[in-house]
Amino acid sequence: MPRFLAIDWDQNQLHVVAGVAGGGKVKFERALVWREEKSPNPADAEALGRLLRERLKSAGVAPAPVLACVGRDRVILKDLRFPAVGIAEEAGVVRFQVFKELTDAPEEVVIDYVTVSAPGAAEQQALAVVIRREIFTTYQKLCQSAGLKLAALTPRSFGVAASLRKTLAGTPASEDSESALAVVVVGERWAEFSVLRGQKLLVARSLAVGAGLAGEVRRNLTVYAGQAGRAPLNALYLAGASDELRERLGELVQIPIHEFDPLAGAAGLDVPTAGRGAFAGAAGLLFARAEARGLPINFVQVRQPRAPRDPNNRRYVLAAVVLALVLLGGVLWCSLVYTNAARHLRDVIGQREQLEAKLVDDRKEASLYTALNDWDNVVWLDELYDLTERIIDPNAIRITSVAAEPITRNAKSIYTARIKIKGSFVGADHKALDQLIDAFMKDGYYSVEPPNVTGKDFVLTVNVERRPPTEYHHTLKHAPEAPADSAGFGFGDGQP
Repeated sequence: MPRFLAIDWDQNQLHVVAGVAGGGKVKFERALVWREEKSPNPADAEALGRLLRERLKSAGVAPAPVLACVGRDRVILKDLRFPAVGIAEEAGVVRFQVFKELTDAPEEVVIDYVTVSAPGAAEQQALAVVIRREIFTTYQKLCQSAGLKLAALTPRSFGVAASLRKTLAGTPASEDSESALAVVVVGERWAEFSVLRGQKLLVARSLAVGAGLAGEVRRNLTVYAGQAGRAPLNALYLAGASDELRERLGELVQIPIHEFDPLAGAAGLDVPTAGRGAFAGAAGLLFARAEARGLPINFVQVRQPRAPRDPNNRRYVLAAVVLALVLLGGVLWCSLVYTNAARHLRDVIGQREQLEAKLVDDRKEASLYTALNDWDNVVWLDELYDLTERIIDPNAIRITSVAAEPITRNAKSIYTARIKIKGSFVGADHKALDQLIDAFMKDGYYSVEPPNVTGKDFVLTVNVERRPPTEYHHTLKHAPEAPADSAGFGFGDGQP
């Protein structure tokens, strides 16, 4: 079986797993981790490659092709739907759909995709993954400087998914194709949240490591569960989580929580128990490489449009053999074929020029739509009205100010505005703030950042997704009774 080095280098931590993978089996040889001053970047790619070579040499790890993964924050995921097309046209259709929504030029990105719909379906569904070309080039230079061959570059989420599939292999959970599984992998300085259903990756997000990690996991679970058409979550799996995080999640979530070790069953690996979970991405690359389908996403070998096979090729060969026997007839036949081919070529060139001209017009029109889209923004009066309805107990919390500002949208974010809410607690109970946060999250149009609480004062930042006025459905069930020391309903100084 072929031997590989799986690398996960992120947030100044270098994880390396050496092993052989093939035929559905993986054998781990070494699992190593180093704390470095830098992570892979275009400016230091060659220097970091030499550092990697020194690290491997000092650890006695022999060179091998590299399977590398990058964090969720360095890639863009896009769910695409398109009419069923032939396999030769599929990659072209996917790339066209992606470029319609990207602001980057085609030469600045690398695109790969995996189909997630059933074969033969009338409507095809695919998950497209986009990475900036400078990141891809960084890993190429890094491996070249280290004297290694870059065999694969893929998002960490797909490695984590393969690690979990290997852990659950043969269990009832692996055979349940109707339910979804959530997985959280925690490293020393990074964390990722994913939702899987069978072989499909439904959700992948980066999380901030810190005291608010449990709350952030709960909010992501709530957002997923609140979206229509989603498969129900069956369990939450943790890798690398601390005891404190496990206990806190046990208090916050209602689904079963399990732990999994991506290096389970590997003997002789000198890796501390507390650090094994962070190997989920790197180890998963080997598991995915050993599977029959291989790595679903590989920026080194992306899916490209393929020219359709001409069913007449065999006839042409037979005709050429016959015509070769009759010299004069062969000359005449070849002349006729050449004339037809030249005419067809002219037609194809004309069609290409027409399509290129149409593409230029479509890009101009898309720019206009983008400008109009950026001009439109959140309906602030409805937002203030809904904020009033979300304050359940105005006698427990005071809102002293509400500041709203638009933010620039891009391909990585769906949010168009930010609301900063300042207030204070009347008593020592912070339940009213938690209720306010939960009310935002249930609507599904918001991303709430962890609140900044100082004594009885707090600052809450909420990112807002634009929606049409018809999507605002909140209605005040009754007018709140204003306390004696307040001129408003839940606002400390009566000012919005």
